[in-house]
Amino acid sequence: MRPLLDETVERLFRLVEEEGKENKLVSSELMSLLHCVFGDTLLSAFNLIDQGSITCCVTLNGRYLYKVSGSAGRSYHCPSTLSFCPCRSFTFGVLRRCELIMCKHLLAIHIGKALHCLPDTSVTDEEYDLMLYEQ
Repeated sequence: MRPLLDETVERLFRLVEEEGKENKLVSSELMSLLHCVFGDTLLSAFNLIDQGSITCCVTLNGRYLYKVSGSAGRSYHCPSTLSFCPCRSFTFGVLRRCELIMCKHLLAIHIGKALHCLPDTSVTDEEYDLMLYEQ
């Protein structure tokens, strides 16, 4: 992303976190701002959050990644840096065509993190490595 866009997106996620601290809700004004930036990807991201499709997988030594069960039934494992998703939308919409800022999976993780509503699950180092390898 470009620096100004990066800054805008990060500020929006901070606003989501501030609003969501008490009741894990986002105001309609902030939803409108998010929709202006992310478009229809926003609704898909909230659907993933509402369906409980995201889990933070953490090893005993603190390594973690996010597992997102996609709407088509496939699971995507996103690194803790949130800079990549192995889905087709990321490859084609974000990287190749530059039509999207991020895919619905990464957007859902960012919003879920900001709202503190993503469950953690413990995984072994072997399970973690296998999740990375499967991608």
